[in-house]
Amino acid sequence: MTTSISEIRKDFPLLMSNDVIYLDTAATSQKPSCVLEAERTFYEKYNANPLRGLYELGEAATEKYEEAREAVREF
Repeated sequence: MTTSISEIRKDFPLLMSNDVIYLDTAATSQKPSCVLEAERTFYEKYNANPLRGLYELGEAATEKYEEAREAVREF
């Protein structure tokens, strides 16, 4: 199975909206839309220190943190 570069670029907003080739991944890497959406959801609904707070928001952040760790482990 092959995937074209243009198909990959569709997942990355910066690469779709600009005529750019990004090679500075030592400093930071571009994030696909699904990651940006997940980060936005976290910051809008669960933005607290995971594994630290014993309050409702902190516990929700910890739950989301652990869910993400489990998803990575399963991957």
